[in-house]
Amino acid sequence: HSAHAAINEGIAEARTRGYSLIIFPEGTRSRDGELHQFKKGAFRIAIANQLDVVPITIHGTWEVWPPGAKIFYPGKATMVIHDPISVSSSDLTDIGRIRDKTYETISAEWATMRGA
Repeated sequence: HSAHAAINEGIAEARTRGYSLIIFPEGTRSRDGELHQFKKGAFRIAIANQLDVVPITIHGTWEVWPPGAKIFYPGKATMVIHDPISVSSSDLTDIGRIRDKTYETISAEWATMRGA
């Protein structure tokens, strides 16, 4: 409970300063370069703090900086910033719906980037 309070306090401070919050919903970098399911935490934070979710699809970073690598390799990374997903009328029972919508948005674009 104290960890949640500390996170929410930090978010309130960031909002006061006009900062954005970036959370990687997979929880960690992919070890195999594939897109994995999203965890609920980022969406719980968004709903609890009434922060819209802005899905961002990033492709190519695994190839230029594989997990565990000490150096970057030459290559190309691409990023697409999608339309925000509003949480204004959402409560914590909507976490799964918002998580799934975010995943679907990112997954579709990621498949296109991969040429799938």
